Amino acid sequence: MTIIQALYENSCKYPDRLAIAATDGDITYKELWEYANRFASYLKKEGICNGDAVIIQGVQNIAFSIVIFGTLLSGGVVVPVDKNIISDNLLEIVKATNAKKVFSRDTLSSYTLAGVLELLNGINIQHYEFPSLDDISDILYTTGTTGTPEGIIHTNRSHYATVENIFSTINMPEKNVALIAAPLNHSFALRRFYANIVHGSSIVIIENIIPLENFFNMLKKYRVTSIAMNPSALAIILKGSKNLLAEYKNQLDYIEFSSSPLKIDILKEAIFMLPNTKMYNIYGSTEAGCLTGYNNTQYLEQTGCIGYANINSDIYILDDNYNIIDGFGKDNAGFLAVKGPIIMKGYLNNKINSHKVLSKGYYITQDIVYKDSKNFYYLLGRQSDIIPIGGLKVAPDEIEDVIKKCKGITDCACIGKDNELAGQVPVLFITINSEYDSKELYKFIKDKLEPYKCPKEIRIIDEIPKTFNGKILRRKLKEML
Repeated sequence: MTIIQALYENSCKYPDRLAIAATDGDITYKELWEYANRFASYLKKEGICNGDAVIIQGVQNIAFSIVIFGTLLSGGVVVPVDKNIISDNLLEIVKATNAKKVFSRDTLSSYTLAGVLELLNGINIQHYEFPSLDDISDILYTTGTTGTPEGIIHTNRSHYATVENIFSTINMPEKNVALIAAPLNHSFALRRFYANIVHGSSIVIIENIIPLENFFNMLKKYRVTSIAMNPSALAIILKGSKNLLAEYKNQLDYIEFSSSPLKIDILKEAIFMLPNTKMYNIYGSTEAGCLTGYNNTQYLEQTGCIGYANINSDIYILDDNYNIIDGFGKDNAGFLAVKGPIIMKGYLNNKINSHKVLSKGYYITQDIVYKDSKNFYYLLGRQSDIIPIGGLKVAPDEIEDVIKKCKGITDCACIGKDNELAGQVPVLFITINSEYDSKELYKFIKDKLEPYKCPKEIRIIDEIPKTFNGKILRRKLKEML
């Protein structure tokens, strides 16, 4: 089975069911399949052959969806890019992928459902064989494991295996209405988009959760039963809407998070408002799909937990020499590695980096993890983020989670700084409010942290640099040093 084949089957089973709703309208499964088919015919007329790259700007609407599925049906390779991508970066991706077509706000007179349908005027529907499981389906761009922008090559097989992994963690309601509140060019949102299409869900796409009034209008209008968002988005919703989310406690079946950990205080507040709603935490990567997951509401106190391995994820913990580590607990921590159909084919035009992370059939991440006796995995941090202090390894989260509880601290981030005696020492960056008192902070640190974990330098800054999904940009902090 492939994603595009599942779309066809659902167009037969649920022809009149809402498939996608967005700012540019709404369409049924029957309409989505028809438009995708016509778009595939358009691409063929334009000379697109199997394996040709098609760049698609990630605008959050139905037009984007039609272009994606039409490209997959035509045998082309989907290359989604950021909706705000600058021209120089776009040109680099066009060159790297040898893209035959670019669909963006600049190349389309109207990047909307109406605009795409205008493009398809006079195009007759042709019938094509579905692409094979091993055909390349997507090239997803990310900074990835190697720390530089990479095109990550996926097949129809790897993406469908990721969808199966999502289903192994999440039991979607039969008539699910999923709101996706994250950029569709990003692997987290795109894979939820694919999974809900395979399931036969109705999908509501929004550009941004701000203004919150629009977010809640969509929840109400389409009777949304599930949400896929980043943890930072939930924090904004809770802070900006008071108790309004509680009105949907009997409507929302689950909320799904990924990209960064969900803070325990935010999670508890959400559970208080939505006692009947499951909170799923999903861990994965662009290179290897969704590896682990679990329902957060059942394991509130398991700090750093990323859940259990999904059905298509054979997970191993490796030491520095890539030997398998057996045993439980932090003393048996190492690199998370995975085998299975979910892993990428490799990095585009980069055999060296591909070889680095794809070894002996594994995809080897730079994430340091351990597991407990119940086979739940715990993330300590990335290898590049771990602070080696006198032979001990300290995850920045261990320090940050403590510091955030101190009065006057609004946010913080910790990195390592080279030190001749200790190897590295922790340096703390903080943002503060009017309640901040430096003497109280130093006393708090001394009382709450082991001596080797105590920051040797504290810097007050205006804002902790983060990605759109809430991950700390530690390289920016290192530049400040």
